[in-house]
Amino acid sequence: MKMVRCALAAAGLFLIGTSAAHAAGFTAGTASGNAGTSVSIPVTFTGDGATIAAQAQINVAAPLTITGITNNGSGYCALNSGTNVGIVMFAFAPLANQPVCDLTIAIAGGAAAGNYPVDISGQLCSVSGGGAAPTCTATDGTVTVTGGGGGGTAPTVTYTPNPGTTINFPAGAAGNATSSITVTSAGGTAPGTVTVNNCTATAGFTVTNAPINLTGTAGGAQINSSINLQCTRGGAVQNGTLTCTETPTPGAAVNRQWPLVCPQATVANTPPTITYTPAAGSNINIPSNSATTIQVGCPTDPNACNGSGSGLDATSRLVSITTTYAGPPFSPTPNDLSCTFVNEAGTTVAAPLDFVAGQADSGDIRCACAQVFTAEPYTVTVAERIPASAGANTATRTFNVTCGAGLTCGSITATPAGGNVALNNGGAAVQVSSIAVAGIPAGVTQTVNCALSAINGATFNVTTTPTPMVLSSTTTSGTVNATCNNASTTTAGTATLTCTSVGSAPGCPALTATYNLSCPPGQAPPPPVELVPVPALGEQGRILLAALMLALGLVVVGFRLRG
Repeated sequence: MKMVRCALAAAGLFLIGTSAAHAAGFTAGTASGNAGTSVSIPVTFTGDGATIAAQAQINVAAPLTITGITNNGSGYCALNSGTNVGIVMFAFAPLANQPVCDLTIAIAGGAAAGNYPVDISGQLCSVSGGGAAPTCTATDGTVTVTGGGGGGTAPTVTYTPNPGTTINFPAGAAGNATSSITVTSAGGTAPGTVTVNNCTATAGFTVTNAPINLTGTAGGAQINSSINLQCTRGGAVQNGTLTCTETPTPGAAVNRQWPLVCPQATVANTPPTITYTPAAGSNINIPSNSATTIQVGCPTDPNACNGSGSGLDATSRLVSITTTYAGPPFSPTPNDLSCTFVNEAGTTVAAPLDFVAGQADSGDIRCACAQVFTAEPYTVTVAERIPASAGANTATRTFNVTCGAGLTCGSITATPAGGNVALNNGGAAVQVSSIAVAGIPAGVTQTVNCALSAINGATFNVTTTPTPMVLSSTTTSGTVNATCNNASTTTAGTATLTCTSVGSAPGCPALTATYNLSCPPGQAPPPPVELVPVPALGEQGRILLAALMLALGLVVVGFRLRG
């Protein structure tokens, strides 16, 4: 713009006060094109042999727009706006016939067919010495629009993902899930357009940015947007369809569709509860050349597992099972007990044994004892990893297993097995119970211990025979006796006596017998005897008493002599 202002200023010096009679002028050319295209209009200058400076303005109106200039020769064309160009020419010698510039003019899409002027006006010409040229002409140009409005081709719409592609909403907990389709358009020729609208989804799905009304224009603004979708995850998978209308101009409308899938809501991962029958820590006897099954439930064998979810977070895993000899040192170390995982049909399966939430019970533990002639104790250890996704084992469960016939413990009973027993207050001991064993082999013992509790209002003493009471194949029975003392004359004393037994061999039965002891109140003392006071004898009284006694003696003697 600085060059244009300087040139105009220089030219002005020659455009004032001139009077010479000469001819010069500007001419705009012609061109033709379809609506939505661009054409080139040449601008030329015709010299008169005297003009050394000239200027003019070029103007256009809709549907034409000047979008570019290419300068030629010694002139200068400046683009002032899309509808106006200024021209300046100057030389120190007469201007020759020459091209000035080429104008690039765009024809709007949809322009009607016809001729549209490229107007040249405001022309001034100056000759050497400062005079104005007698004639300074301007010849307008023309842009001819052929084919009229309409026509062109519609832009191409691109969807991501493509129509027909299933849109799977993301998994997750109950609640809303979202997804989207990206929509863009590109290309086409003016005045072509394309629209995307009327987007609807079936029940259970929502177009959250509805209404959708997108338009792309060839040579203009194109579509760059999205269709946003939402569903609500619930207790079941939901299926639906999204339908949008795509209308190209020119062209016929077409429906675009996408299958929609909203997943079932996920639930928290909870591994099954594992149980054992017999319980962990139990004593288990397995006869020689036999086997037994430790039932594993999740939690109830053989029913399906509890828990929820899926994957390792919803799985309880029994990682391994090992057997360790637990008896006295022996060389070689006994190895006659083997334990493996089995399925519910009893077939051996490899470790680990997985219990999955909601699925069938996976199996149990089976331990087999080889043919042995003496009892062998073992510790069976099961390693747990709950949930299975844990980085390490989370717990171990052990069982005390005796392999082989071993020692049997027989039975132990108490007579009576329990109940209420009345004692003698301060009197002889009362037998509370008789305890006996039967079928107990040599070397096995049952030790009985009795203890008092909840003592109230009296003192109690308990003794056993023998003391301590250790029953065996040689001492097969014993008794429990009790005494009491109660100082109260109105309230009975009470206490609870509990007798328990402990066997010396694994698997021995345990005795528990409970008795309610009572001690009656004592008797009340007899009422006191009333005493009559006797006055003390004085001297005269003693003389009278001696005389009385003498008289009584004479009477007695008299009776004897008469007899």
